[in-house]
This record gives sequence, structure tokens and C-alpha cells, in this order.
Amino acid sequence: MLTNAFCNLALRQFVTTQPSWAQLHIGDPGNDGLNGGAIDIRRMQITWGPVTGVMVTSTNTLTWDNVKGIPSFPQEIKFLTLWSAAEGGICWASSPIVPIRVPNGATLEIPPGIALHLATLTDD
Repeated sequence: MLTNAFCNLALRQFVTTQPSWAQLHIGDPGNDGLNGGAIDIRRMQITWGPVTGVMVTSTNTLTWDNVKGIPSFPQEIKFLTLWSAAEGGICWASSPIVPIRVPNGATLEIPPGIALHLATLTDD
């Protein structure tokens, strides 16, 4: 079973001390983060605040300038994945988001406040 103490340690050791990047998806990315990718595959670096209650929250605005897409056909971004590297790397997590319609050439900004929460199996 995972305890709160273990989850907090894992977040401190593997998330807040390691660089991580977010990638956009128009469909379910699957367990490996390789499915449902948006046309624009650039990843943006995330900075994290302190661990609080088995959760960390992003502290920076993620900005994709001049989003690549199909003219006159906005993409609907529905998921974000969290990666260990700007290219390649390991997909650490994926999450659905409130869908965002993004036209070709637009700027997409996701404000601070993305939360990464580790579920525990005990209440201690």
C-alpha cells in the first residue's frame, strides 16, 4: 500500500527536483502518452511549487506561440501529458482537461495551477 509519506517523498524526488514538460493531445494519450497527439507536438517546461498533501501544483504559465494546425480547422485540446524530457523521454502522467479549441497560428496559454496528485491507498 502507498502511504501519504511515500507519495510526498516520490513527488519531491521525482517531480519537483526533475525537469518536466507538458504536451498537448486531442485524444486519449494512452498509458505511454503516444496516442491522440495534437498536430503541434512541442512540449513546454513546467515548474512546480512545493509538495502539499500528496500534490504539487504548477507555478508557471505554459505558452505555445503560433500553434501548428490545419487552417480553418481548430484543434480541440482534451488532454495533457507530463514528460521527463523536451523530446523523447518517459511519459510520467496524462490527464484530461477542459477542452480548449485552438485555431492554427493562435497562442495557447495554460495558466499556473496544473495539479499533479498521487492517490494513496491508506489514510495515514
